[in-house]
Amino acid sequence: MTLDAMLRVYDQQIEVEVSKLNEALVERINQHTLLFTQNGMMGSSRATLQMGAIAADSLQERALMAIKVSSQCAVAGGVDLNAGNVEAVTSRIKEWLKEQAQFVKDKVDGSQSITSMNDQKRTAHDIVRQRLELMNKKVEADYAFMAMQAATASDVNANAASLSPVISVSGPVGVIQTGNQNTAHVSQRLDEGMIETLTDALMPMSEQLAHEGDHPDIKEAIDLAVAEMEKSEPNKTVLAGLMTSIIQTVEFIPKLQKFADTLRSIWEGTK
Repeated sequence: MTLDAMLRVYDQQIEVEVSKLNEALVERINQHTLLFTQNGMMGSSRATLQMGAIAADSLQERALMAIKVSSQCAVAGGVDLNAGNVEAVTSRIKEWLKEQAQFVKDKVDGSQSITSMNDQKRTAHDIVRQRLELMNKKVEADYAFMAMQAATASDVNANAASLSPVISVSGPVGVIQTGNQNTAHVSQRLDEGMIETLTDALMPMSEQLAHEGDHPDIKEAIDLAVAEMEKSEPNKTVLAGLMTSIIQTVEFIPKLQKFADTLRSIWEGTK
């Protein structure tokens, strides 16, 4: 399947799925409007913040759905996740999310919970805008990770099929003279202390996820990261994709947010 064909399929599927989220958003707005009315909170700052959060959460649901549907379409269509295709897909998703952000803001503006006061609307809109920025970063991070996985799988297949010499080096690479099909692979080492620190930070979150039985995608990413660090020569490029995906994902899950800052601080120390 060509990229254009895959994007057409994605557009069709996303429109079907988003209708369900639209219904859920309207229902949530109506429920909270009734609640605010019963408690005399119409037009209050609390109502404004709550409505902004509802809109932002709906936008986040749309972003996660877009990532899931688009990646499924890419896999099913056999689309190569090279740099150009990744840029095209992420641009399509981010443009759609921009439209969805305006849609959820309009829905909140139309509710009776927020008055026509500009400052209240501005507050609700700011909450949505900030979430949109985070979601755009997640789209980029997730597709960078998927592209890295695809490239790694391609390299493994190519190396398995090739009889050409492979030159492995550790640390900075200078000028290496290779033949027509020779390859230089770069692997930067992580010291044992840093690996132990990073593993110790990841394992409590992995254990919590295993105990609660949810977010299997994050659990899988953690297991892959730990497995990579157990190798004699951990590949920092592979770890970078995994850690970026893990950190930027847990930021959006309240019960896991406590791990995000710690993991980011530790990972930044490996660079």
